[in-house]
Parts: sequence; C-alpha cells; structure tokens
Amino acid sequence: MKHLRSLLVVTSITASSVAQVTPLGVLHNVDTVGASRGSNPVANFNPVTLFNRFDHEKYTGWGYSTTNPGFREITGMHFFWQDQDASTQEAVSMVVYTEDPALPDYPLVSTPIATVGPMYPGPSTGSGAVAFEVTTAFATPILVPSTADVFLGITLHTAWNATITDGESIHMAAGSAGLASGLADLPGASAPAGLSIGGFYEASTLTLAYSAPLRRQWKIEPLLATPGGVATALHYGDTAHAAANTFPGTACMFSSQFPDSASPSLNAGRADDLGMMWRSSGIPDGTLVFFLADISPVFGPEVPLNAYAPGSVGAQCLHSATLTVLGFSATASGQASHLIVWPPAARPFLPGLPVAQQAIALDSANGRFLAGPAQISTL
Repeated sequence: MKHLRSLLVVTSITASSVAQVTPLGVLHNVDTVGASRGSNPVANFNPVTLFNRFDHEKYTGWGYSTTNPGFREITGMHFFWQDQDASTQEAVSMVVYTEDPALPDYPLVSTPIATVGPMYPGPSTGSGAVAFEVTTAFATPILVPSTADVFLGITLHTAWNATITDGESIHMAAGSAGLASGLADLPGASAPAGLSIGGFYEASTLTLAYSAPLRRQWKIEPLLATPGGVATALHYGDTAHAAANTFPGTACMFSSQFPDSASPSLNAGRADDLGMMWRSSGIPDGTLVFFLADISPVFGPEVPLNAYAPGSVGAQCLHSATLTVLGFSATASGQASHLIVWPPAARPFLPGLPVAQQAIALDSANGRFLAGPAQISTL
C-alpha cells in the first residue's frame, strides 16, 4: 500500500454544528492497519457498502433517546476514507441498517433505515493516495431500534480499477494476523471463532458477508447527541497494536469485547487490564464521573435517569441490585477513564468472566446525571 498523506477534513452536510456531537468511542486508540474494501473480488471491483456491526448484546444505552425510548438516536457519522488517486473525485454515501430478523447478526439490506448522500469527502486535487478523516452531521437524527443490532455503513460508489491505482476504500483495524504490517488487535480466548464485526454488501450480486479470513473493524462509528464512551483493553508491551498500550487502552471492538486478561494468555506476553471511558463535548473540566460494573452476561433494563433527576441524559443499564461503584474520576477535555487492574493471582480465575460496565457523570451545577453507554466484555 502507498504511504498515506494524512489530511483532516470536517464535512458537514447540514447547517448543524459538528461540535455538538460526541463519537461513540470505538475508534479510541485504534491502530489503522490498512485501507480496504473487504479483500474480496466482488467487493473490490464493484460499488460496495462496508459496514460495522454494533451488537446490542455487547453495547447498550448509546444514543439513548428520551423522547423516543426504545431507539438509538444517531446524529452523524465519523469515518476514515481513502482516495487512491486524489486527482479524481469520488463519492460516498452513508447508510444505517437494523438487524435482519430472518438472518441474525446481519443487516437488513433490503430495507435501510436511512441513506445519506452521495457526498464528496475530498477535492479532486493532487495525486496519489490521500486519506481523509470525515465527520458529518445529519439534519435530522436517525432513529434505529435498540432491541436489535445496529449496522453503520459507507457505500463506495467507485470501484478499484484493475491496477488499484484509482478508486476508494475505508481504513480498518484487524482482529487477526495476516497483514504485511503485522499490526492487529488480537482478542482473547473467549472470542468466538466467527466473531463478526466488519462486513460488506455488494448489491448487484446480492453478496453479503463478513470479511475473512482477516477479521476487520472498519474505522466507522456513530456520532451522538448524548455522551459516548465504551470499554477498553489496556495492553502492555504489545507490538502488534501499539496504540493499545496507551492508557486507558484500545476501544477496538476485538479486544475491548474480549480482552486477553486471563492466565495463561492466548497471545504471548499479553495480560490486558479492563478499562472504561466516558466522553462528551461541552462538559466542564473537573466534572465527576462514576464508574459502575456488574458481573453479568446480560444488561439490565434501560432505566431513564430523568425519572430521578429532571433534565438528566441517558439511562442506567446495569442490574441495580448487583452493580457496584468501582470508583470515580474527573473529566479533562471532555473525557474521563477508569481501569480495573487484575492482580496476577486473580488471572487464572478470569476465563469466561462477563463484566458489564457503564460510566455516569454528575453535573452538579445543573443537578442532573449524564449516562454514557454500557458495554459487556468477556474475559
């Protein structure tokens, strides 16, 4: 792959302010291992939609809508897009799907919840491969049912040409080894063999699949009007995913869902600790954030916090009878984090342990709570 010339582009497709939205957080401390379309001939040489699956059994409470309970409210999208030849202008569209009731864990591609675009992330200037970080805001928030998986996709309207010197692709993280770079976010032993996160859909051939054998998480995430923040896995001395060694770890969906925390570890040298983030734009520095956890393979019901403190945002999603407060920290630049440090003597007992986490901020100046998403990690 050509060396990328990195540019930052904020593309707003509406008059709304991008500064008012917060990323879910699954791209935090995530290494880019390459740009791809699915590494399948059908996906490579035809227009294709690349999508990430947001498993409702692993992530909940995100984009909580007080006015539309039972739905996720998506206010925009954040993604990393690459043009192989900057002298030609390429278009993308954004698409949101719910889960197909007849095909669990796959998007209902026949009936998109919403499609936005086409739009042009980059100008037709320069030459060679250029990468763009794109942030978009929707004129009207998109509502997706919270009782099923949510799929966010980017449709690439231009295929690669025969020599792959022109066309477009999306940046990705890898959940398995196989790239020449050697970079990968390898999950722990609890990850299922068929762990499905990033896939593709090629409409003209009706091809719908998850990328394999190299597992992918596309660098695509939702933007929210409510707080973001997900679980993290802090690696130590991991040369395969360097960014994961930075506190509080990586939010990449491979190892944050399935940290390599147990002893013996699946990947040599790993001894992950489990973290949690809370983030929101516009919150004052020094705001206290409380970090909650529950040993449970399932979430509790979404309990809206405005029932306890008027004006509160979001819902408490853990089981009230069994949750515990792990600790608290203060926000800096709109973010706070907490880390569970597993002692060596405990690690042999961790395999298969499900840990549900959530962070909730106390906005004392306004007498309200601000709940971030909840996530379950299986050690």
